[in-house]
Amino acid sequence: MENGSETSPQSVESCHFCYGPVNSDDNHCAKCSYPLKGSDDEKAAFVLRKNADQINLPKFKNKSENALGTLYFLAGFFMLCAIIVFFQKEESADLLAILLPYLILTILFLILGSYAKQKPLACFISGLCLYIIIEVLVVAEAHFSTNFIDIIFNLIVIGFLVNGIRASLEIERIKKENDLD
Repeated sequence: MENGSETSPQSVESCHFCYGPVNSDDNHCAKCSYPLKGSDDEKAAFVLRKNADQINLPKFKNKSENALGTLYFLAGFFMLCAIIVFFQKEESADLLAILLPYLILTILFLILGSYAKQKPLACFISGLCLYIIIEVLVVAEAHFSTNFIDIIFNLIVIGFLVNGIRASLEIERIKKENDLD
């Protein structure tokens, strides 16, 4: 019972990109169009193009700009605090000791904000560490006389910085996954 129209069975494999089923005779994956028999350069170009299509560039840029804006916002916030302290305590003998940490933080956060385009994660971690160190020194200088408003203020600033670190980690992950610089 030999049939002249018999064909050899095709072996079923999986696509290297989407892992969908493909036949050994296929040139491209039917599901994602991956070039199964293409050169290494064609396969690499396909993967880069697919990854670029999957990344939401406007959302990525917005997240990046928001992270940078946080450092500048905090610099402005510290400057505003310095101005308020100056007018509230202008008669105080230790005005400089109260004012100086805010001015230092303002300058440092402006510097970090300008450098954050290159290394956002490093800038946010540095900003968090600097803020905590200065706050510890201020509290030690004041002999642990903090009030509820100071604690809330510190938690808000630390929350902004932690959120910036989280956003920076996501930015770094997206850059690494998509070879963006």
